Amino acid sequence: MNLVIDKGNTCSKIAVFDGKKMIFCQREEILSIPYLESMFRQFQISNAILSTVSGIDGSILYFLSSQCNFTLFTVKTPMPIKLAYVTPETLGSDRLAAVLGAYFLNPQENFVVIDCGTCITYEVFVDNCYLGGNILPGMQMRFKALSSGTAGLPMVNPQEGDLLFGKDTISAIRAGVQNGIVYEMEGFITAIQERFGKLNVFLTGGDCHFFEKCLKNRIFAVENLTLIGLNELIEYNA
Repeated sequence: MNLVIDKGNTCSKIAVFDGKKMIFCQREEILSIPYLESMFRQFQISNAILSTVSGIDGSILYFLSSQCNFTLFTVKTPMPIKLAYVTPETLGSDRLAAVLGAYFLNPQENFVVIDCGTCITYEVFVDNCYLGGNILPGMQMRFKALSSGTAGLPMVNPQEGDLLFGKDTISAIRAGVQNGIVYEMEGFITAIQERFGKLNVFLTGGDCHFFEKCLKNRIFAVENLTLIGLNELIEYNA
């Protein structure tokens, strides 16, 4: 079995795969050795891979290395795609893992990955090559920015619904943030398709299902695309 860890900005996503099948998935605010020890007691783990955008304690790396065949995922990890990113050393491993997830699900296809997490990232993959992408504030970050960056605007939580514009301050903020993200996504998809032709669109991340039904373009919503990509990379390098 494979242990897959994606350590993000706000929490860690941990999954266990039996081959290609995900049999366990959980979010943890703090990734600790006692927690990992419990995972090895619960599952017969042979391989582990870890991706991090926020650094990692050396004791965690040592523990994983001592327990199984362990890979710390970086841009130097062998992978089946080409990179055109000018500064690969600055490329977030989570962004690249999501691209790999989409690649393994649809090999030889061109695509865009939109990851709706703490940040919203856009990744462009054409002719077996990762070309680059965009990084923008995520939905919660936008709500918080309006509240903390002004004297009179309240903190607003997202809410599903077909709201074109608000009729009070709270609904105006909600409609502005949520619709703004949708229009942003649709505009970017249209611009990329005008340049590169028809391509697949993958939506992933914690807020992917929130926006899935809002987009007019045909998309594939895969919440755990990053975890899938990391697991497939273990199999690729086996």
